[in-house]
Amino acid sequence: MSNPRVNLGDRRAYLGASDAAVIMGVHPHKTPLALWMEKRAPEPIPEEVNEDILRGHHSEPVMRALLAHQGVQEQPGVADELQLGTEPIIVHPDFLSTAGAIHELKAPRQFGEGWGEEGTDEVPMQHLIQLHAQIAVARTHGIAGAPEHEVNALCGHFRRYRVAYSPALGQRVLDEMRRWWDRYVLGGERPAPITSGDLASLAVVGKTTMVLPVDVEQLLTLRQALGAFIGGAEKMHKAMTNQLAGLIGHGRPDLPQLLTRANGTVLASVGKMHRDGAIDTEALVAAHPHLADLVESFRKPPAEWVQFYARKPLKEAAAGPSAGQFIADNMKKMLTTDA
Repeated sequence: MSNPRVNLGDRRAYLGASDAAVIMGVHPHKTPLALWMEKRAPEPIPEEVNEDILRGHHSEPVMRALLAHQGVQEQPGVADELQLGTEPIIVHPDFLSTAGAIHELKAPRQFGEGWGEEGTDEVPMQHLIQLHAQIAVARTHGIAGAPEHEVNALCGHFRRYRVAYSPALGQRVLDEMRRWWDRYVLGGERPAPITSGDLASLAVVGKTTMVLPVDVEQLLTLRQALGAFIGGAEKMHKAMTNQLAGLIGHGRPDLPQLLTRANGTVLASVGKMHRDGAIDTEALVAAHPHLADLVESFRKPPAEWVQFYARKPLKEAAAGPSAGQFIADNMKKMLTTDA
């Protein structure tokens, strides 16, 4: 376990310890649907490289040195990759001590939510689940038998958190990983979308790689009803705004006016606003071609977004209270349905 840059191979072929936190619903950034898309992708997904990952990779040798300085020695001859029998569950512990304790090495941006005092077992839940997955698999290889293990974190200074292994939790994590793999990877079911990012991903995946299940029509109908409700609400909001502006300004919105209580508390105000028009850069360059490069140098970075079109005719979704009632009746059900 001396190499902090273990080759994880094709991660579509197995579940790792970090995947366990996603499956258990405690990962702060990744959803079960996002994990499912990775495992079902037609091509291997390249390992992501970002600031957090680079900081973690470069911090691991420092933490190993700090552990050695504090008298914690790494157990030699332990494989970097540990598999649960022949099952598609493979873990890559960062560090196994000669005392039989696994050390999970982390480099958080800050010791914020989830991190307690050093020496306690108060660590973010995703790290606790990841550690238990590693220990549970490692113990099937006859190693990691210590009663306490550690999450070590470097952020400004080095902290060591001590976690007692719970065999019951370790077994539950493995059972959930098996169940998830059988149901969603082998069985082909799709986890429910739980974030707006999930919904956007569904639109893209449905167009490019796979046929989505029938419940997407329900989701499209709900979206249409929500759009009708928002459209009606925006019209009402604009009408109320114009009515209040007329009342407060007494027909003179160019003059600042205030609506106050008897005690002088300001409730609302109205005044005429002004904004300069945008510069027509195409006309400017057409009139002064020598400025083309200069104008282009001030162009902002391009924006990217998911453009969604509902092409299939849907049920009528009336505006107003009926649309609102439809949303109230169906939103919770749609976001909690598994398939």
